[in-house]
Amino acid sequence: MPDPFFLVIEELGRRYQVIAAAYPPARSMAELVRGATAILDAERVPAAHVFGSSFGGYVAQCMVRAHPERVSTLILAQTGVRHFVGPTPITVLRWLLQAAPAPVVRWFMWRTWQVLIADIGGDKRFWMGLLHNILETELSKAHLVAVTAAIADFTAHHRPIPGDLSAWAGSVLLLQSERDRAFAAQAAEIEAVYPHATVRILRGAGHGALFTHTDQYVNELELFLAAHATAGH
Repeated sequence: MPDPFFLVIEELGRRYQVIAAAYPPARSMAELVRGATAILDAERVPAAHVFGSSFGGYVAQCMVRAHPERVSTLILAQTGVRHFVGPTPITVLRWLLQAAPAPVVRWFMWRTWQVLIADIGGDKRFWMGLLHNILETELSKAHLVAVTAAIADFTAHHRPIPGDLSAWAGSVLLLQSERDRAFAAQAAEIEAVYPHATVRILRGAGHGALFTHTDQYVNELELFLAAHATAGH
């Protein structure tokens, strides 16, 4: 759901057309990429500056490889070229979640989110309240199981490797967090896949950098877009 990015959407929306998509309960990266390109078709956007954070970064990386002509630039924030849990454990987890009652699935996801974004600063009550409301009111068990299946699909079948995007001429921004519990350990791996990328590291930030370093986060996006985009596009 795009709800947690409302500050980013509001700020960038002052200068650019912003499309913020919510994911359906799709179990494969191919389904998600087809949905994203269908949205661009419906909005009559031939190519976009594609931004993906965390799981969204997986979708964005698959999209630029499946449809490079639809991606002008690629912005990847707090994400990696593989999931921080391997394909076998994540597949087993999908099976377990599929068999579990919905309250158990929600409890597990909530605990995972709490671990990943434990250090989100003074506004923690607001942000955790927003995330908990999304989990309880907007995401079904089908959504949560599907995203786990899509993660397994990404790591097993769509993992980016150095050189596989050499024919694409677009620019890349890697927005990384120094203390990201999920992806800091693989920072060198994503930089190897995108050797010509602009790399910006948010010092002291974790996986929830959007919540703790909002101004710097938005500023880095604006600086990159200013160098690669025209107002409104």
